[in-house]
Amino acid sequence: MLTSRFFTTKDEKVNKVIFPIPATWWSRFYEYAWAMQFCDKNDVVLDAACGIEHPFKFYLAHRCREAHAVDVDKRVTSLMKIRRRMQKKLGVFNVDITGFKLSLQCCDIIEMPFPDKKFDKIFCISVLEHLSDVDKIKALYEFSRVIKDDGKLILTLDYPTTNFEKMERFVKDAGFNFVGDVNKSIPNNAITGLGLHCFRMVLSKRVGM
Repeated sequence: MLTSRFFTTKDEKVNKVIFPIPATWWSRFYEYAWAMQFCDKNDVVLDAACGIEHPFKFYLAHRCREAHAVDVDKRVTSLMKIRRRMQKKLGVFNVDITGFKLSLQCCDIIEMPFPDKKFDKIFCISVLEHLSDVDKIKALYEFSRVIKDDGKLILTLDYPTTNFEKMERFVKDAGFNFVGDVNKSIPNNAITGLGLHCFRMVLSKRVGM
């Protein structure tokens, strides 16, 4: 659970997180199953760059004491627009997302409107590989600012769109350490889609950062 490594076909997977996961989301079956293990009922959590139709933010709201989700897409603040997007992308037409205690805000993850040391866990699922190196660093520094001293950053990244050497340097510069072992070798049974593999990382903030 704590080892940072590539997902494999032997890993646990889920086909549903609040709503069924589309078959085209080749890595989410595994990413969500793994990330769900870090949820605790007493946690204050953040789904960073949560997406519009992606249901993990609602799972966090269901499982955790306090859940927040942010995205640069302005539709994220409208449950009606989220519902419409879910209907279109997930094919789920009986969408009821009104009963979840979830705070939704439109902002960039490089500058978020949260106080220092607010979150027990931050989840960032297949996001950072889409950012420039400069914004990757800014996002990691911002995560370091808003996460508690004993908190965890739960990341997944696509490879080879992620440069591991750079990413490890960015992680260290932002004040994070890997929680468990790190294995960067690609196993024969690594999950794959669109010519990519998916890597998971568990980080904690260094004391004094």
